[in-house]
Amino acid sequence: MVVLIFLGMLGKQAAEYAQTLWRESKANEWLLVMRNGEMVKCGIGLQTWVMPQDQTVTFPSLINEVNFTAQQVTAEMQGVEVRGNIIWSVYREGEGPFKCYKMFGKALQARNPRSVNDKLGDMAVSIVRDRVANMSLDDILKNRNKLRNGVKEEIQKLLSGWGIWLETVEIQDVKILSSTLFKNLQTEFREKSRIDAERISSKIQKQITEEELARNLIRSKSDYEYDINENKERARQGLVEQRQAQELYEQELKIEQKRREVRVQREIREKEMSMDGELKKAELNFKTEKLQSEVNIK
Repeated sequence: MVVLIFLGMLGKQAAEYAQTLWRESKANEWLLVMRNGEMVKCGIGLQTWVMPQDQTVTFPSLINEVNFTAQQVTAEMQGVEVRGNIIWSVYREGEGPFKCYKMFGKALQARNPRSVNDKLGDMAVSIVRDRVANMSLDDILKNRNKLRNGVKEEIQKLLSGWGIWLETVEIQDVKILSSTLFKNLQTEFREKSRIDAERISSKIQKQITEEELARNLIRSKSDYEYDINENKERARQGLVEQRQAQELYEQELKIEQKRREVRVQREIREKEMSMDGELKKAELNFKTEKLQSEVNIK
């Protein structure tokens, strides 16, 4: 009985000790398992057993935003203020989470890692100032992507060894510190915009005029072709009518000719019949006279 109680207590203690070797993190947390100063396992929402000598640490996997403001003079020695933000997260590949923890330690466990954000903000300000100092004012105002891409590239080079992944860098606003310069630039911009608008209006008007001339030319050509076709049709129709009149005249002429032939033939037949009658009459008279002569002789 005593042995069973001892074994039960021993099993309970073993189970309780085993529970101390179970580690798990939330769905939005990193869990790092380290052994002898090296990372052996990591993951977001990880659940695993660990060895007694292993060390574990958890910290949020959320992305973080850092706002920054930098003031610097351009290549023309004109002061500008650049406002932007950085969005970063822990690098997910390889030993990225372990490097990040080694660099910043327990500061990562806060939902808003202020010390990390401050370092990244200071770094962004420094790089922006360096970039602005080597760019013209016109380039900064009109080509923010060039400034943004340059800042992002420089920051990412430095953060690669820190286990941080730079999601994006955005330049939100560029402000000219000199009000006089800003006013002059606005005046220049308005004047240029007015000239561009007049140029565009002139170009559009020219295009409209050219299109109208082209339409008139097409219309004139169409009317000319229509007149030519109409004249051709009239000439063809007149020729057809003339040919039909000629054919009708020839048909009437043939009919008249046939009528004359019939009339002549009829007259010939009538003359022939008349001559035949006279001939027969003469023969009859001759025969009668001959008979009369014979009778008189007798």
